[in-house]
Amino acid sequence: MRQVRRCVFETNSSSSHSIVLLKKNGEDYYYTYNEAIEELFIRVDGDGTLELYSDLYFGRSPFAILNTFYKKLLYAYANAGDPESQQSKEVTKTLQELIPDIKRVHLYSKPGTDDYILWGALDHFGITLKEFLINKRYFVVVDGDEYMVWHDLCHSGVVDRNRIEQEYPEY
Repeated sequence: MRQVRRCVFETNSSSSHSIVLLKKNGEDYYYTYNEAIEELFIRVDGDGTLELYSDLYFGRSPFAILNTFYKKLLYAYANAGDPESQQSKEVTKTLQELIPDIKRVHLYSKPGTDDYILWGALDHFGITLKEFLINKRYFVVVDGDEYMVWHDLCHSGVVDRNRIEQEYPEY
């Protein structure tokens, strides 16, 4: 039996996230401790709880470039999915290594993403989660294949492709 649907818009669009590695150019590549904690909100009462109030879902839109320690941390939790998962525990453990004042993390929204590319990217680049979080050369592009904003920025010359060493995955 064939079913015909009229007056319906359908799309097979999906996310097209990328992890980008910039070439070295002689500058300091790592976030300082102060830069790393700048956007973090650790509970004032001193119990060491990191309250992540931000949205932890990364889909096709809005287009975003996640290029700070905090934004990459949110993306790592989103890629870990379930807060009780082994990967989520790894994100928390890595965070606690970097910022020992953090004793626990409280997520206010359900984490997730359409792509879940972070763990594959870490393998591809041969780096640890810690390196991804603290190295300024790595950043995440959140985009959708129906928008292709990143592609347009690169091809228009707004983004200097000569500064990019690698992208994962390559589209």
